[in-house]
Amino acid sequence: MSETTVRLPDGTPVLIRPLTSEDGAELRRGLEHLSPRSAYRRFLGTPPSPTSATVRYLTDVDHVNHEALGASDPASGHGIAVARFVRDHADPSRAELAIAIADAWQRRGLGTLLLDALATRARAVGITTLTGLVLADNTGMLKLFDHLGPTRRQPAGAGTVEVEADLKA
Repeated sequence: MSETTVRLPDGTPVLIRPLTSEDGAELRRGLEHLSPRSAYRRFLGTPPSPTSATVRYLTDVDHVNHEALGASDPASGHGIAVARFVRDHADPSRAELAIAIADAWQRRGLGTLLLDALATRARAVGITTLTGLVLADNTGMLKLFDHLGPTRRQPAGAGTVEVEADLKA
């Protein structure tokens, strides 16, 4: 995927592109500005400290086994969301999905746009199923999974659900 400008349902432009190792400072800024609620929903607890090693892992991706797409606000240049998958080493047809969206940009359709772009990338590299461990009360993320098509949900304990969605061809 190359850099592309998309429009939210309200017409607001957003730039989506693959993350690179040069995005570390902006990713760190974004992690530090997530609200406690959003950080908890994304990381199922306290988010990792944005150490150099963590930032390197989150930005130095190969775009095949680990993909990360960033969304930014063209007006400010700031990052506003990241969607990623990490391929399952035991079953390369599967990958775990994660999405984090800045609070001010949530519930505006950005998650759906990022998920569509990420699913396209996943299909292109042979991934047929996206999975995720989601808080059972995180209806926004559960609806995003439903956007992919029929999902399978299995209680996973501690208020979480393991979700699987087959990617449409």
